[in-house]
Amino acid sequence: MANQDNISVCVTRTRDNEFPFISSLETWPLPKGMYAGMDTKFAWLKSYRFHYRGTDVIWYPAEDYKRIWDPSNPSGLISVTANFTSLISTTVNYPPEKALLQAVEAQNPTDSINLEFEFPNSNRFNYLSLGYAEMLELGIDDTRSFGFVVDSPEKTRKRLKKC
Repeated sequence: MANQDNISVCVTRTRDNEFPFISSLETWPLPKGMYAGMDTKFAWLKSYRFHYRGTDVIWYPAEDYKRIWDPSNPSGLISVTANFTSLISTTVNYPPEKALLQAVEAQNPTDSINLEFEFPNSNRFNYLSLGYAEMLELGIDDTRSFGFVVDSPEKTRKRLKKC
């Protein structure tokens, strides 16, 4: 994140006898605090950004910040669609409504959903952001709760926010 009115970009080679090159570069402003949980001293490299139950890539103009959301349909899960068409509020990361109005859920209430993400040769920090929207309009006294586990305590440093 730039903290000045300009940035400098340096393109370097990664292998011997190969010349660095660039075809295009685009910058796009993000609202202040959009990724409040991320350290602004590091480059942000997208590893994965999925919208579950999707059939197509979500990108601009459906995604106001030009992020790319790839469809993902893990096997063994049920596809669900919200029984409403717009959201009242979203999280600080501003996911597009289209990504939140569709989801996947376990086949049975006692089943878990296991999702795996590979970070090959990773010696960097990885930022995980989860988005949820209740797929059904709940009554005033209705609730749904769930938990999630990220790897094991040895592999992760938990810094979870209560929403």
